[in-house]
Amino acid sequence: MKLAIIGSGLIVNQLLGAVDQTFPFSLEVIWGREHSKEKLEHLAETYGIKRISYDYDEILDSDVEVVYIALLNPFHY
Repeated sequence: MKLAIIGSGLIVNQLLGAVDQTFPFSLEVIWGREHSKEKLEHLAETYGIKRISYDYDEILDSDVEVVYIALLNPFHY
């Protein structure tokens, strides 16, 4: 399954460690704000995420099958 991750908070490292060991996901894209560019690049390089996006529409228009929302609860919608 193709996975997109929204956000780059602390929970993302835990998720990616578990996904890598447990589930057959293809890590397609991680989304974040441009001020988090270095953190996003580090996560992408460390976990083999194929691309970084700063645009929600790019993710919505892709063939991603699962989205993990790693944002604070008030920002989930």
